[in-house]
Amino acid sequence: MLLPNPEEQQFRDYVLDYIDFYLRFASIGFVLGGTEMFVNLLRERGKTFRQKRYDMAAKQKSKRLKRWITHFAGNITNGTVYSMKKQVHPQQVSASVAINGYIVRLLARENMFWVSLQEELYYLQRFREMFSIFPIQFKIPSETYQHQVMPLSLLVLYKNICKHGAFDTDAPAASFCVVASPDRLVVTTRNTISSDAMWVYNEGGTGLEQLRGLLLENHGDNMKFEYGMEGNRFWLRLEIVYNTELYNQMINNYGKKTACVTSDGSR
Repeated sequence: MLLPNPEEQQFRDYVLDYIDFYLRFASIGFVLGGTEMFVNLLRERGKTFRQKRYDMAAKQKSKRLKRWITHFAGNITNGTVYSMKKQVHPQQVSASVAINGYIVRLLARENMFWVSLQEELYYLQRFREMFSIFPIQFKIPSETYQHQVMPLSLLVLYKNICKHGAFDTDAPAASFCVVASPDRLVVTTRNTISSDAMWVYNEGGTGLEQLRGLLLENHGDNMKFEYGMEGNRFWLRLEIVYNTELYNQMINNYGKKTACVTSDGSR
């Protein structure tokens, strides 16, 4: 019986130990790599699920906002006809065309949740031209601080005064005031309610609660919306805070880029 050569035995043992070491090392790497791939896969599936859920919520929100904008378009058409029956002016016709064109563009936008305050104020002034027969004290800021608002929200508040206000000589003056600062936007309105519309307010009507719900969806806890009656005088206050982390997150989620207009309305 021949004994193995010690040197050959050492070499074989070395080779076997070498192979065993690297196989163990490779198996550990394989397990770690597989675990990382599995974790990344679960994470990606979670992101996909959250994105789908977010997209579905955004679509539902878009539908609600489109219905609201369409309803507003119908209201201003009726209001324009009523206003023009009393007094027809070329400026009213031009403003009506501008507002309706703005609404059509809003409905066609991919991101319709936000517009710049600058754009909203421009069309608010055009909207005011449509109802120039109503004497309303009017104040808006010259600096908008790149704030974003829900489209048509200020126009709806102005329309509410025109639709339900009393403008006879004995009634105190109605007012519409917008104040902007670097961190917030405040809108206040005051007007006397006409006797024909008083029952609507007593029943909690005027669609302001629907507006509150939409504003809450857009601005969340950064928004305060209050209104009430003092005798036959109606008051309203809308405040939006812009310097919060929650607001910035909402803006980033829904997309901050919106079309802007200059003071003459060009894009």
